[in-house]
Amino acid sequence: FDLKITLTLHDPQSTLRFFIAASPLASAPLSEAGDTDIQRIPPGRRQQLKQEALARH
Repeated sequence: FDLKITLTLHDPQSTLRFFIAASPLASAPLSEAGDTDIQRIPPGRRQQLKQEALARH
């Protein structure tokens, strides 16, 4: 994702569009007290997210 943004910004013929949503596009459980910057991933989503990460790298 970061690479795509970088390439788009450096390509003069490329168009970059931004979209804004009033509500979150993905849901996540609330953080626990003391863990405000870490979200817990539900067990059912862990495998899917792991496969997506492997496909990106």
